[in-house]
Amino acid sequence: MVVIEAELLRAEAREVGALIRDEEAPPIKGTHAVLGELFDDHDLTRVHERDGWWLGPIEACPVELPEAWRQRADHARGPSLALTRQRDLVALVTTRRRLARGVLELLEACRQSGLRIFLAGEDDELERVIQPEGRLDAAPEALADAIRGLHRRGHVVLAITSGAAPVVAAADVSLGVHGHATPEVAAHH
Repeated sequence: MVVIEAELLRAEAREVGALIRDEEAPPIKGTHAVLGELFDDHDLTRVHERDGWWLGPIEACPVELPEAWRQRADHARGPSLALTRQRDLVALVTTRRRLARGVLELLEACRQSGLRIFLAGEDDELERVIQPEGRLDAAPEALADAIRGLHRRGHVVLAITSGAAPVVAAADVSLGVHGHATPEVAAHH
């Protein structure tokens, strides 16, 4: 069984999450293509303009955002952007952290090896993408308790973790990942 902290599966770089638009307004042809050209995952604080299109932070938007859109932006997990065309609001663009390089391959290798995958942490979107068998609390003591519970049910547990001592000690094998540096490996009996 593999327990992976959700936070470790995301890279720092961001990507477009959701494109929220007025459902009553007709779609504008080419919106996704223009968004792809204007979106800069390295700097979400800059305004990008081209051929009458404008993409930038909602705080800098030249058009007033409806209150419902502002509320959605406030509840988004990361920065949100506004997309306008000819000074008409087209969409609210939410962003999310990308999956870290190699995550899908790691999960596929685990599954091909017959390992069951559990996600530690709260990330509904990530859960939909990776489809783990279950989700565990990511707080170090709670996760360590959950791992000990898996042991009591006869499971051998590999924890891919940020290196919190209780989690490392509770797992049969721990892979501690610190930032984007080379991972440290530790085994515990």
